[in-house]
Amino acid sequence: MTGAHSTISRWDVVLVSNKVLASDEDGCVRRYPPVSERVDLADGLWIGPIPSSLAMLSMKVCAQDAPRTGVLYASVLENPVGVVWDPSAQLQTAVALSHFVRATETGLEYAATVTFVKGERPVIERASILTPYRKAWCSNERHRRWLTVEDALVLKELIAQYKALRPTLKRSKTGRALRDFVETPYLYGAIPRALVVSCVLEALVNSGSERSTAQFHHRVPLLAKELGVASVDEAWAKKAYSFRSALAHGGDPASPLGGGQALDREFRDMVAKMEDLTRAALRRALLDPEWLAALDDPQSRWPVAAAACATCRKSKHTGAIALRCPRCSREL
Repeated sequence: MTGAHSTISRWDVVLVSNKVLASDEDGCVRRYPPVSERVDLADGLWIGPIPSSLAMLSMKVCAQDAPRTGVLYASVLENPVGVVWDPSAQLQTAVALSHFVRATETGLEYAATVTFVKGERPVIERASILTPYRKAWCSNERHRRWLTVEDALVLKELIAQYKALRPTLKRSKTGRALRDFVETPYLYGAIPRALVVSCVLEALVNSGSERSTAQFHHRVPLLAKELGVASVDEAWAKKAYSFRSALAHGGDPASPLGGGQALDREFRDMVAKMEDLTRAALRRALLDPEWLAALDDPQSRWPVAAAACATCRKSKHTGAIALRCPRCSREL
């Protein structure tokens, strides 16, 4: 830049609050320190610590409880082209994709524009175009609700792959599931988040309306085994599907969980496990073309027997056909 404008620069930022450290009761911060150095995610986009004075001023603009809230690190877009905050949605995409790395509360709650003028104090304005549902839902039982440098490097790879795959994902079943998962962390409540995540998980393992329940029961444990997600067997899959059905059809989501004093914990554990499985499946889909193809056509990798032969399924008189259970051969 030349002339007077050469002394002006701008950052669009998303701040990550240090409030998540309040749950650090097991020394997790020492073992997994929050992002402590700048990691470039893409051209002009990076994540890392920002000067403490700037962090304090930015948080004061963004948060009513700023005196009690510090900044762990920030995602920064330098000199974006456009007047509005994050005009190319690069920051919003980075924050959304960070939820494929691990579960956190990071949303767009603390978002601002910082204008630097040489020799003057920075001018900080809170982003004004954002949805009021800025904070991401995250189960209270989760530890380490922040990113490390290693996580930031994974995020960098996801951003590059997402950009490369966007045309393909627009036409893909898995791409639609990925979009739903990306756009819904900001449903700040366990029940709406549970409904969306359970439906996304079902979409990943579904290859058609026939025997959809059996598809979920059979494929979810296989998915978990390949992804290394523990404690997901057929019994868990059946409970999860009943949980999803209750949520989707106006039933009591507590009924599949058994109730009792530990109900709230069981509810959050169910949602967290579904999140972990869905997150792992979609993250691998961004990084592994064969896995993406398998999720787009799960029958090719994890086949489920049909309830009837192709001829019977196409018949106009299927109601009169005696179908038999593929396991015990009893008439259905």
